[in-house]
Amino acid sequence: MDSDQQSPQPVNNQRRGVGAGQVARKIAQVVWLLTVLILLVLGVRVVFSLIGANTDNQFASFIYAVSEPFVDPFRGLLQVSEFQIGVSRFEFETIVGMFVYLIAGWAITAVVKVLQR
Repeated sequence: MDSDQQSPQPVNNQRRGVGAGQVARKIAQVVWLLTVLILLVLGVRVVFSLIGANTDNQFASFIYAVSEPFVDPFRGLLQVSEFQIGVSRFEFETIVGMFVYLIAGWAITAVVKVLQR
């Protein structure tokens, strides 16, 4: 047998490239990233409302505008919408929203991970 000839390599029956598990893992990562971003924006909103941030400020106005669509579904959910002392207020709807989005993000991520198996 020539030294130039090599023994045949075993055939790999698995597809090369991105597998279903990798796609599911990426989907779970994206869902979790979006969940964390939503929670961060809502958390900043809570802090801003607690310290009485000036809504005329561009950054505070931006945070309130970006977070409003995520808080709006929870408006009117509770009998007490907010406690206000002077310019400081505590928004219960925002806290409830943060909890709901955290659970939803966790649940979607868990379902995707289960489906990847």
